[in-house]
Parts: sequence; structure tokens; C-alpha cells
Amino acid sequence: MMSDLLVSIITISYNSEKYIKKTIESVLYQTYQNIEYILIDGDSSDDTIKIIKNYQKRYPQKIKFISEKDNGIYDAMNKGINIANGKIIGILNSDDWYESKTIENVISAYKNTNKSVIIHGGMKFWTESEEYLYKDLKDYNEINEQKIKKSMLINHPTVFVSKDIYDEIGVFDTNYNICADYEFILRAFFNEYKFIYINKILTNMRLGGISNKSSTYITRCIENYKARRKWMNTFQNVYLSFKDLPLFYSKSLIKNMLRIMNFDSLIKLYYKIFK
Repeated sequence: MMSDLLVSIITISYNSEKYIKKTIESVLYQTYQNIEYILIDGDSSDDTIKIIKNYQKRYPQKIKFISEKDNGIYDAMNKGINIANGKIIGILNSDDWYESKTIENVISAYKNTNKSVIIHGGMKFWTESEEYLYKDLKDYNEINEQKIKKSMLINHPTVFVSKDIYDEIGVFDTNYNICADYEFILRAFFNEYKFIYINKILTNMRLGGISNKSSTYITRCIENYKARRKWMNTFQNVYLSFKDLPLFYSKSLIKNMLRIMNFDSLIKLYYKIFK
């Protein structure tokens, strides 16, 4: 089982006392044990820090802990990536949890290749009160250019990335507030790194909070547009941004997209529409 291969897991937290125990224990009680667990806290004001320190005392060789103010979730993730020593890195949110054999399954997939890879898999979705909603367990073995340009195809909480990919193409772009994961996946795909899909549930995710807000929906559309700009022409990008968009969101999205388009793009768009 390649038991000598170190895996780094990163969890970022802020006032996460309600759920973080389950998150931490899902990492510590994995069937695969050669794990470095890095917890990056944003200077919580509740009992999050106390909870983490209690686990750190019990597992001093396994847990690394930093608590300080940061510049957002992706800045915190980057801190963890930059100090990680593992060959493979996974990122687990502070209210989510792994299945007990998640890392064992990742190692089994990884051992079949000597290349830099991105491994991902299925995910179960739960309410904040832990009522089961549904699972996403699809065959994403064929991630092609057409599909990846449309949307974030993979479940980021299930993703494990070879450390050398971060070394070669960089970490998360902190100019994004909620879609830096999609921008990173696009960057990795177009740099021709291999994606491996595990057709098993790897991660359990709680739904709720900011992701349910309409303002977040608009921000996601805008940031997806920005993330795709390097990899497709303006007209394709505009079409994907408005495809299936509810009408009441369109006005706000148009206004924000015009701000980030350059003048030449606006001229081309004008002639495309009115020719």
C-alpha cells in the first residue's frame, strides 16, 4: 500500500466550533495513517482554537496548527499548501468530513501512476443539521475541454492534488473570492495534468450559509466568466455565463460583466449582436 507516502490534509477554520470535531476525527481515524494534518485558523473568537489545541496535544506528531488573521479562504488554503510536506494534498472544509477509507482509496489510485495527478471522487450532501440530501457519484473519467469550460465539473472537497502541481503552476489565485478552485482546475487542465476519478464517495459536505445567497450566485457567475477568459473567446464565454441564468439575475450580471470586459471586447460584442 505505499504506506511510506505522506499525505497532507489541510483544513481552514473560522468560528467552527459546532462541527470541527467531526471534521478532525474523520482525518485522524483514517484507515491510512501516514498523514500530516494542517489546520489553519483565521483567529477564531469561539472555542475552535481550544478544540484544535486539545487534538494537537493528543497528536503532536501529526497535527500542525496556525491561528492568525488571513485575507480570505484561499489565502488560508495557500498558507497550508506552502507548509505542506506531503506528496499529495487534500483540502477538507471545517464542517465537512471524509469517509473512513478516503485516503486509502486515494493512495490506491495514485500508486497506479507515476505522473503528477489530480484525484477526485464522489460526494454526499447533507443539511447543516446532518439530514441526508443526495449524492453526486457520476463517472467523470472523461473530463474534456468542452465540459470543463462550461462549469466546475468536479467536487472540490474530494480533490487531492500532487504537491508538484502546485509547485509548477502555482496555488490558488486570491483575486477570486469563491471560484479560485475552478480557476485552478482550469489552469491544471490546460497545462495537461492527468485527472483520475474514483467512483466512490470520498467526502461528505454540509450545505448552507453563504452558498445559498443570491448575491453569491451572481458573484459565482462573474468569477466563472473571469476564470474562463484565458481559455476561450469572449462570445463563447458570454453565452456560457447567461445560459440557463434566471432572468432576474441577468441585469446585475450584465452590469458587472461590462466592468471587466475591455473596450475592444465591447466593440466586437456590439457588432456581433447588431450586424
